[in-house]
Amino acid sequence: MIRRFLTALSAALFLVACNGTGDEPKEIKPTVTLSEGSVDGNSLSFKAVVKNAFAAAYMCVPESEATPTSTTIFSKGRKINVDTEVNETVYNLAWNTTYNIIAAAMDEAGNIEMSTLAMTTAEQPLGLLLEATATTHKSFVFTLTPTNAEAVYYKMYKEGETATDADIIATGVSVSGSEATTITLEPAKGKYFVAALAKKGSEVVRAEDLTFSIAGAEVVSVDVKKVEAKNYGTDVLYDIYLQNSDINVIKLDCYFHEGSTSVYGEYAYSKDSDAGAVAHSYSYTSFLSSTRSYFTGGTVKVEDAGSGLYKITVNMTRDDEKVYDFTWTGAIQWK
Repeated sequence: MIRRFLTALSAALFLVACNGTGDEPKEIKPTVTLSEGSVDGNSLSFKAVVKNAFAAAYMCVPESEATPTSTTIFSKGRKINVDTEVNETVYNLAWNTTYNIIAAAMDEAGNIEMSTLAMTTAEQPLGLLLEATATTHKSFVFTLTPTNAEAVYYKMYKEGETATDADIIATGVSVSGSEATTITLEPAKGKYFVAALAKKGSEVVRAEDLTFSIAGAEVVSVDVKKVEAKNYGTDVLYDIYLQNSDINVIKLDCYFHEGSTSVYGEYAYSKDSDAGAVAHSYSYTSFLSSTRSYFTGGTVKVEDAGSGLYKITVNMTRDDEKVYDFTWTGAIQWK
């Protein structure tokens, strides 16, 4: 009886196996799972878990770019360790930009699974860089470089004055909030400050104020004398004496080509060249001293200012690097 039951059971099991009605083995595919980590302005981090895979890799591309294929990911992407949990960080990214992280996992049979994770970097904070770029005896040049600003304002104020944030916005000068701007100031002689701030919505960021001084060279009197007993063909030698607040006297010896008794023209001078019209210019540092400081180069321009007046523009540099750059208009007695 027992033997007959075992024989029947064996036959039944054989029929089940032949008919395929039992549990069949499931196909195991590779998987790659991505999850967000931390972000800042120029980097982002994420976690990757790869299972049942022979190889895995990922690429990070801006959302605006096309999604790379698995072939591109495996050939150009960064490799990921398989059958483990890994943390990855991508650097050198742009502020406030959405990126797609595309990962691919492949098993030994060549089956490929892909996963995508979108992440956005942090917004760039409001900022303003205020830099002095050049200073001369008569001008001050500075550059304003904003970041993530809607508007930028600057204001120049004198020594002894103040400039609050409200003052800068209300009475200052507005410039671009999206790109760098270079400004040149040419105030009168004195000490000054430049204040600047960037604004976005209700948020305000103020840069550290800059300080600068203008030396200036104010001419208070001019005397022009024609030198006698000098014969230079069609050129006539004149001495121009310019007295100002910086030094007592600037004496310029100038060759003016008169033609029809006209002295109008621009006369250049170079210490190393005889081609210029200003032959040998120098200044006396004191009426009572014979110490002389020679000019190394520059120009003297004489123009008709109308109504019998002359306009003399001087731009000369001494060998001590001091620059004299000013314009004088008035009547001249050609003696």
